[in-house]
Amino acid sequence: LQTSINNLLLSIAKKLKNKRLEAQALAWIGSIYRVQAKHKNAQLYYNDALKLSRRINDKQLIIYCLRSIGDDYRMQLKNDLALEYLTEAINICNESNNVEEKAFILIHLGELYQIQSEFFKSTRALNEAITLSRKINNKNIVCIGIYTLGEISLAKSDYVAALNYFNQSLNLANELKDKIRLIDCYLSIGDVYRLQNDLKKAMEYYKQASLTADEINSPNSKAYCLMVIADVYKTKGEYNLAIEYLNKSESIALEIEDLHRLSEIYLEIGEIYQNKLEFQQSLNFYEKALELGTKIQNRSAISTSHIHIGEIDFNNKKYKEAIEKGERGMKIAIEIQNLENIYDASKLLYQSYKKIGDYSKAILN
Repeated sequence: LQTSINNLLLSIAKKLKNKRLEAQALAWIGSIYRVQAKHKNAQLYYNDALKLSRRINDKQLIIYCLRSIGDDYRMQLKNDLALEYLTEAINICNESNNVEEKAFILIHLGELYQIQSEFFKSTRALNEAITLSRKINNKNIVCIGIYTLGEISLAKSDYVAALNYFNQSLNLANELKDKIRLIDCYLSIGDVYRLQNDLKKAMEYYKQASLTADEINSPNSKAYCLMVIADVYKTKGEYNLAIEYLNKSESIALEIEDLHRLSEIYLEIGEIYQNKLEFQQSLNFYEKALELGTKIQNRSAISTSHIHIGEIDFNNKKYKEAIEKGERGMKIAIEIQNLENIYDASKLLYQSYKKIGDYSKAILN
């Protein structure tokens, strides 16, 4: 519906020969495609909008297009291209003294450096964004910046700092009545407690996130909250409760056709049945995860599925099949730099090569 409205707006703008309105409509259509993860279409519309914005020298629109293109490349993990566009956008912000846009782009830069584990650069960009935003009293950007600093602290296992940042962001989100950010904060605080093995405290925050998701009727958030609650039950060995919550998450994911979430749910259920030594049930869910992961090109799910199916083959003394699955999982894990999967695949391959007496390859793994 929104795409149709914007296409109509684009058509009207062309008839009126209003170049600014035309550029805006192109950019908005690009944003719709970006949200839908249709990156090729998004880039086409953004670039057309950018060309038109440059032609009419509309700095505000140029900045918006550059920021949007950069953020789309960031979503695709094309970090060098993302950096190029975001940097140009910041330069134009400096020329036009656009403080608010600069602060917002610095947040994107901080998130980009965070993905690359360049935490010093990320922290510097985020702190600059927070400082600028406080000067213009933009609490929304401050809230996002502080939250991201919490994520960096969590990645560095600095749990005290992480909790401090997440709680600051939580207070601001409450003040702003930003329920989506509240959910993020509750989940992240829960993660900190879970990593410290305080499962009771973690569960309190996860359930608060789930209740908030109900308040705003956010099925995507709800499905994820149910998954993390299930993970706590799985950690505690309460497998029936874990499966119960994963089934609830599955129902929501099916309803909203979230295939990415479904592939992750099937992997989780498969792991629970594997832990219960119910290998056929486990295999059924791993194969469903592999099928879905392949369909939507969720490479993490594909890699994980191969490795787990290989583990079941190993348990069934099908060592050659286990090696084949382990090598497939390892290849993808290396390409996407999934360290957990690299470790699991290495362990599977080492054990499997030992079983068939190929000690030279076992040593290599």
